Amino acid sequence: MDLELTRHQQQALERIRQFVDDDAGQVFVLRGYAGTGKTTLAGAVIEWIREERGKEWRCVLLASTGRAARVLTERTGYSATTVHSHIYQFAVVNEEERKKQQQSTSSRRQELPRHVRRMQKRGEQPPAAPGTQLTLEFALRMPVAPEEKDGKKTVDDRRILYLVDEASMLSHLPSMGEPIVRFGSGVLLKDFFRYAFELDPRGNKIIFIGDPAQLPPVVDRNPFSPALDPKFLHEHFKLNARGVEMTQIVRHAQGHPILTLATELRERLAASRYDDWEAVLKAAEGRDIFTPYTQKIMMERYREVVERGGFEKAIVITHSNNQAYQLNTMMRKMLYGRYRDLPQEGEILMVTQNNHATGLANGDQVVVRKVGKITTHRGIRFIEVGIWPLHWDAKKVIEVNVVFGKELPGPEATEKTEG
Repeated sequence: MDLELTRHQQQALERIRQFVDDDAGQVFVLRGYAGTGKTTLAGAVIEWIREERGKEWRCVLLASTGRAARVLTERTGYSATTVHSHIYQFAVVNEEERKKQQQSTSSRRQELPRHVRRMQKRGEQPPAAPGTQLTLEFALRMPVAPEEKDGKKTVDDRRILYLVDEASMLSHLPSMGEPIVRFGSGVLLKDFFRYAFELDPRGNKIIFIGDPAQLPPVVDRNPFSPALDPKFLHEHFKLNARGVEMTQIVRHAQGHPILTLATELRERLAASRYDDWEAVLKAAEGRDIFTPYTQKIMMERYREVVERGGFEKAIVITHSNNQAYQLNTMMRKMLYGRYRDLPQEGEILMVTQNNHATGLANGDQVVVRKVGKITTHRGIRFIEVGIWPLHWDAKKVIEVNVVFGKELPGPEATEKTEG
């Protein structure tokens, strides 16, 4: 891989070399604006390890989502996977809560809704109450495992340098709600550090790579990304953490209108220059950028663009996960009315769980081509849809079941409940 680094990238690479050679260092945080060449630098780190430290070290590339892992693989030329798939393995299907519900049904039969009692009399399985659905549980893997090589089981005892891209999405807080899939302790960063450091005696290191201005993990109640904060990692996890921040935009990224605007706003924030920001936004408007000054104007403009060119022609940038959720809810109500809680033909959905059977990964975007019937199974509601992944060249539609949890919008929607 032929890499030509800028002066700032070379300086950052030297800091990383010092970190790798210092036995005290555990975590290095590579922060950088969009367009500063973080992924290029990651490729340079891998090349340096292979050429000069290969006898003692090997690199493992990870990312917070399946989509990010695929992009990392394409850009570096080295295989990457998700943090979840690397550190967790399937453990058990947990139906204990459902069994408890069934055992207690007789004692509270009179409290059950009438339609549920009728289903029980017919011998049908009623839907599970909230919080009692079937769950799939994944546990931490054991990191040191023999590998099959030439008919013999061997252990690669080299130390591992983990490079984790899009690390802004890694959380230090428990997952909210009652997920269908549960991973380890429910705290991703805690589990990752335990896997990399406590369960593995080889003396591994981690490099977290990401943009501090990206939205933090959805589950976090704090407006920051913990994996990109060396001070927080030291205080909260007692880790020896250090880092560097890249701010120079590389040549091929210069001139991009959105990136140019983002860079100017960042520089103003860093310098505490809050005057004339409206003029900065106004000056950036053109073919690719539109800045609405009221929510009503934004909603109307969004509808116009979607109806004229489709969902892929319009992107709304917000300042928080909560605002993104609120705007999505409002836009779906505006576009679909009483059917806003159901997938609609032509709209774009985001995949939130990896699916190896279809090749879809967490973070992928798909277009809905057709919508089928609705079923409820083991307390989980599904709707059959035909989708086309945006990253596929072939216009192949695949059939999948989408999980959703809202009530049906009206009598026109039919539901079949399976036992």
